[in-house]
Amino acid sequence: MLIDTHTHIYGVEYDSDREAVISAAGQAGVGYMVMPNVDLTSLPLLVETHHTYPDRTAMALGLHPTSVETDYAEQLRQLRQYIAESSEAIVAIGEVGLDFYWDRTYVDEQQKALIEQVGWATELDLPVILHVRSALDETIDLLTSHFAPEKLRGVFHCFEGEETQLQRILDHLPLMMIGVNGNVTYKRSRTARLLSQIPLDKMLLETDAPYLAPIPQRGKRNEPAYLVHTASYVADQIGISLESLAEHTTSNAIRLFSLDLIA
Repeated sequence: MLIDTHTHIYGVEYDSDREAVISAAGQAGVGYMVMPNVDLTSLPLLVETHHTYPDRTAMALGLHPTSVETDYAEQLRQLRQYIAESSEAIVAIGEVGLDFYWDRTYVDEQQKALIEQVGWATELDLPVILHVRSALDETIDLLTSHFAPEKLRGVFHCFEGEETQLQRILDHLPLMMIGVNGNVTYKRSRTARLLSQIPLDKMLLETDAPYLAPIPQRGKRNEPAYLVHTASYVADQIGISLESLAEHTTSNAIRLFSLDLIA
């Protein structure tokens, strides 16, 4: 069994065929999916999808960095209140992080939001799902300066860093894992060149559906069933069987997110 550790199948992109998408995932061997939140608008969609498919999905709650604006403190207050009052099994805080790719208007606010939400994760003994774009060194610096490494576990979602940055994570954030996404199959992927340096006990597989569909589905709406293409590519690149990769990454996901599943 494969686990898609980062998917947004609760989004409106799947309103017309969500049942078929989840069925196709199961037929492809993707038996479980972790769904990270984006903001207050996406929260009801996330909760409804989890309620509909409670045995196939898990929820993570957080405020995405590109949703951090002047009202971020109020959004965080409401999300934290929901977490406190919810009877749902929330398996992680996420997705949270820093994203300076398009805009640096809210750099300070993004940093403050990240610190607060990672604080929730350590307080609640939950992993954190990190979205990092054009801010990897800044994120590593922030985490290592504000949190004890033995208290911080989670995943760098859709990792696309340099070799030195990967090594910084492995050396200084030992409980963090590396999320490998469909873009690893693209010709210019930096992560593809680093696959052999990612320890198997620290690797997770993800789709980020509906985004970043792997080759040969690139250009299409991504979905959890396509995780098999990413897994096959990764297994081939590091010279192990697909079955072995699935066993390692599924075990990693179960361990990180404390999922009530059998690998």
